[in-house]
Amino acid sequence: YSIFGDTKQLRFRNLEDVDLSGARCDDQGNPNAPDPNATIADVLNLLNVGTPTLITEDLIFDATVISSDQSGNFFKELTVQDETGGINIRINEIDLFNSFNLGRKVVVSTKDLYLGDKDGHPRIGGLYEGNIGWIETADYPNHVFKSDNGSEVTPQVVSIENLDESLLNTLITIDDVEFADAELGTTYAEPGGGFAQNKIIQDCDDNTIILRNSDFADFAGFNVPENNGSLTGILGTFGGDYQIFIRKIQDVNMTAERCDGGGGGGNEGIVIFEEDFQSLEANIITQPAGWTNQSVTGAEQWESREYQGNKYLIASAYEALDDEQECWLVTPEIEMTGTNILTFKSAQSFYEHDGLTVFISSDFSGDATTATWTELNPVLAGSGDDFWAFVDSGNVDLASFSGNVHIGFRYMGTSSANTTNYLVDDIVITK
Repeated sequence: YSIFGDTKQLRFRNLEDVDLSGARCDDQGNPNAPDPNATIADVLNLLNVGTPTLITEDLIFDATVISSDQSGNFFKELTVQDETGGINIRINEIDLFNSFNLGRKVVVSTKDLYLGDKDGHPRIGGLYEGNIGWIETADYPNHVFKSDNGSEVTPQVVSIENLDESLLNTLITIDDVEFADAELGTTYAEPGGGFAQNKIIQDCDDNTIILRNSDFADFAGFNVPENNGSLTGILGTFGGDYQIFIRKIQDVNMTAERCDGGGGGGNEGIVIFEEDFQSLEANIITQPAGWTNQSVTGAEQWESREYQGNKYLIASAYEALDDEQECWLVTPEIEMTGTNILTFKSAQSFYEHDGLTVFISSDFSGDATTATWTELNPVLAGSGDDFWAFVDSGNVDLASFSGNVHIGFRYMGTSSANTTNYLVDDIVITK
């Protein structure tokens, strides 16, 4: 035994001094772990959405680790689950998988930690600038104790349409799903691109969920599979949209034949109307033949833009001369057959508000303010989507409309606050 500086050292005389034949401490757990007296549900009962809450009660629960940062898709966090639910734990430490592998049992002491959420996603940790931050490296061993090396949690099988808040931070499997048509030929993310990416997953009834992937994930550069199958991961939420996070590439098992459902452009019916704006001159206020581009409030209108050879239309209230802005982009007249489907793509950048709404009218005659509009319910780009990343609308059923109709894309914003840019492209109606 010796000391060098402040470091204690032990120097062996020969290999016979080393006998490491017993079970590792990792597998035996921490003998100093406190006795559990609560569940994750007891902790979540203290949640005040939008406001971090200091946990003053001595609530201690045991749970199983269900996330892993080994692939790089998680960063400085653990997700744990017990029989009552799951919770995310923020820890200022990398390579947590070395100690907290999948299936590892842990005991968590929550007293003096903060409970809060990130846009609806519950988590515990420290406090940083009014939000839930990390538990510092020196402190987290006083709150998260290793227990037995148990078995991995069996994911709950659930459909997209049956997701609810009780499943947040738990391990789920969604069967009979596939990547939306627009995602085919792309990678999970752009490796080292500087931001995470969303991919749209859909089932055969056109229900969708976001798969969110880090650009640091070791599978970021892999092409997404083209077939149908199952997806296993941890359920989260952001901006009112459910998201799923995979732990490893093996969580995606898609080898079956694709179904007929799909996102924007996925319907294989006969095309009766299509506009991709490729014929337009870029960077001008434009009105394609037969379309209406109308300012209702303020002076802003839809403009044509081009990026990497793709042209689209964009509306924004950013730096508008007037504060209030409302402008409409209305299609030419389209004859309905009773079985029509609308698909399109939307994107946003510099998000501040939801500024895009889509309508249909049977009596539009050139002035959006005098027409009778029925609001449609497509999937639209929102706060949880990456800037400039087009999102498929899904198949918007127009079967209840007959005769001649117009589709209207309305942008509303203010130059003082609600300044999100909204883009639309690839508008298709099939029968």
